[in-house]
Amino acid sequence: MSVRIDVQDDQVLRALARAPQTVHRHLSRGVSRAGQETARAEKEQAPKAHSTLANSIRSQRAGDLGADVAPTVEYAPYVNAGTEGGGWPPIQTLREWIRVKGIQPRNPGYDERDLAYAIASKIHRRGSPPQLFAEGAAEEMRPRVEEILRNSAAAGLREAGLA
Repeated sequence: MSVRIDVQDDQVLRALARAPQTVHRHLSRGVSRAGQETARAEKEQAPKAHSTLANSIRSQRAGDLGADVAPTVEYAPYVNAGTEGGGWPPIQTLREWIRVKGIQPRNPGYDERDLAYAIASKIHRRGSPPQLFAEGAAEEMRPRVEEILRNSAAAGLREAGLA
């Protein structure tokens, strides 16, 4: 699960055409920076219990001038997109979440395991709502990514003596 931000900016493309090697080098650095900043924004928007999901979000180079920002935990797509009913979440994971959140059962006859089972049953019947942290971060970061790449292209043109 990763989110893609494509920047088809005329200013950046013209700069790349005018001084390909120099602008490319600057854009490569800009893509790395944009990926890191987007990963930071996605971590801030990711839901947190133990912060395992948020801490798993990484930016990795993808191709020549690209970066993939994505969490590495297997359950991230289910948190991001939500689920339909039918699946059973792990009871132990829910117990840990209950402990971290400090949730107490309303029913005095319930213990932590009973509460975890009740939550799991509800998720099994109804699913879980989406928490669109990846898309939210991508949308939030789009203007910043464009700014970083335009500035990188301009720096490349200045270095090449074309600006």
